[in-house]
Amino acid sequence: MVYIENAMYTNVHPMYTKALRKGQIMKMVTAKLIAEEWVERLTPGCERIEIAGSIRRRKAEVKDIEIVALPQSNRVLEVNIFNQPTKTESQVDLILADMLRKGEFLGLTRNGNRFKQIKTMLGIKIDLFLVMPPAQWGVIYVLRTGPKGFSHWLVTSSQKGGALPANYQVRDGELLYHGQALSTPEEVDFFGAIGLGWIPPEEREKEGW
Repeated sequence: MVYIENAMYTNVHPMYTKALRKGQIMKMVTAKLIAEEWVERLTPGCERIEIAGSIRRRKAEVKDIEIVALPQSNRVLEVNIFNQPTKTESQVDLILADMLRKGEFLGLTRNGNRFKQIKTMLGIKIDLFLVMPPAQWGVIYVLRTGPKGFSHWLVTSSQKGGALPANYQVRDGELLYHGQALSTPEEVDFFGAIGLGWIPPEEREKEGW
């Protein structure tokens, strides 16, 4: 691992550091290297972890780095009056806490159970989406691959011009039919359940949403 002024990067050429500090849009190859480094570090705390967003869609330029993870060993810390978890701790949380203690990133600007935003030493933000029950991988991964318009189209009723057939809805990261959760362990299961064929990430576009 190569550290550039205490930042965690591998194989990121120094020529990019000035631009990254200014918050400029990254070339896809640069963003992918950074994302892969974070995936490698977080993998020991995950049952599954993948790069999503515009990197997965193979866009030439990338503004945000998005990662989807299914964390291991969620420990409930707090519950609400209905005995539903409101605060949990996973192996991902423990890894991030250890990295922060070592000064490997600046901090967490968002630190929820389902979404964490990591601010790196160079000011790059990593959006980390955690698949937590009742959410299912297939739903979260397809929505966080995007783009925004495509994801909005997927979760909108066909009566309003969206992709969801009648009596289907997406809520809390799961696909429901007549209020009952459908199994969507993979993206292809989500697409199939709503009557769509497989759409490759790089072909997912929907203007006007």
